[in-house]
Amino acid sequence: MSTAVLRICILACLFGASLAVVKDGGIKKVLSVLCTLILLLEIASVARQADWDLVGRITAKTREQEEQLLLQGEELRQRLDRTIIEQQLATYISNRAEELDLQILSLRFQMRWTMDGIWLPEGLVCEYRGNTEALSSLQLQIASELGIPLARQNWRQDDESGENKGVAE
Repeated sequence: MSTAVLRICILACLFGASLAVVKDGGIKKVLSVLCTLILLLEIASVARQADWDLVGRITAKTREQEEQLLLQGEELRQRLDRTIIEQQLATYISNRAEELDLQILSLRFQMRWTMDGIWLPEGLVCEYRGNTEALSSLQLQIASELGIPLARQNWRQDDESGENKGVAE
């Protein structure tokens, strides 16, 4: 196949050179038509000799690879969407906690992929420092504004020494 392509390239160069040498006029037009016909015949002969089964297999393999790449791209998009949503949730909760003089030490979310194609928070696990009275206000805000039920909020208070005092629910 590569020799046939090389032949076509050589013919095209020769024809181009011969047309450049010939002066404008009727002869150049006839030569131009002949060169075009010869190139078309050569291209047709190469196309006839091609291994069309191989071309079909390569095309099928390329389509499979394309589908795999599309699926991988969709998975990456979903992970990125989830990461962005988790970051926005963490920022929101941290800001509300700061307003209540609570310090968020760590925060993890349980997320659910909906049929509508979006991530929704289902629960959270949070380690914090601060008083538990302010925490109950934060928990209610999270339940009402983010839709994470109190039963799915797991809070662990950490004192200044780094010891975990237990779970506040």
